[in-house]
Amino acid sequence: MSHYPMHRDPESLTANQKASNGEFAKARLAADTALADPIRHDEWLHKWHEAITVGGKNYKTLRGFVIAEMRKTL
Repeated sequence: MSHYPMHRDPESLTANQKASNGEFAKARLAADTALADPIRHDEWLHKWHEAITVGGKNYKTLRGFVIAEMRKTL
C-alpha cells in the first residue's frame, strides 16, 4: 500500500483522514482559483517572497505556499 493518501483504499481511511483529504482538496481548489487571477497571483507571490525572507517555513513552490495558507483559513 502506498503512503500517499490519494492511493489508499478509500474504505480503509479513518474519518479524520477523509476530513483532512477533503480540506486539502478545498484548499487546492481555492489556491488554483486565486493563482489564476493575475492580480491575486502577484499578491501571493509577494507574500511568498516575504515568508521566505523572514525565515519561516520554506515552501518550494508558490502553489504549495498558497495551499498551506488556504488550509489555515478553512
